Amino acid sequence: MAASTVETAVAEGGAYEVIRARLESQGQTLAGKAQQLNEARLELFGGTELALVASTRIRTENNCVPRDIVQVGGLLLFGYNVHIGLRTETRVADVFSLQRLSDTAEGVEIRAVPLAGTFLDDPGFKRDFQELYQYYRESSLAHLRVLKGKLLACFNTGRGRDSVKVFRWGIQRDGT
Repeated sequence: MAASTVETAVAEGGAYEVIRARLESQGQTLAGKAQQLNEARLELFGGTELALVASTRIRTENNCVPRDIVQVGGLLLFGYNVHIGLRTETRVADVFSLQRLSDTAEGVEIRAVPLAGTFLDDPGFKRDFQELYQYYRESSLAHLRVLKGKLLACFNTGRGRDSVKVFRWGIQRDGT
């Protein structure tokens, strides 16, 4: 009986329309179940709406390729890669900048913060950073992450997947 019903439907409407109608029906059922699941998740765990509040530009000393940005202690750490050209050494300021975000009457403003006196000015970090770019000529910033009370700066040091170096800093509860 089911076979004759299908054959009749195919003869009357064509196979494409039958398959399309079935898929649309299943899609609506699936969308309804996903909506119910999402509502149950929001009721159980709560949720927040993500929305773009403002848009602004970060200015750097050199032309750069942005890689990542994270918030650390009330500042934004902006990481990028630059092609230095004829210079023989890459400085910390050629890869990282600290920015302060503030609201103004015109909107959101972002201003560079000097690196002097910050965690990026630490002599041990600066030495390790110089060694990274000196010994691994293909070094480039891959990404920045804040994870379990640590700030991680991950660098690719070569073409291989395992060619990675990571700098990490501990973040105190107050953000320092």
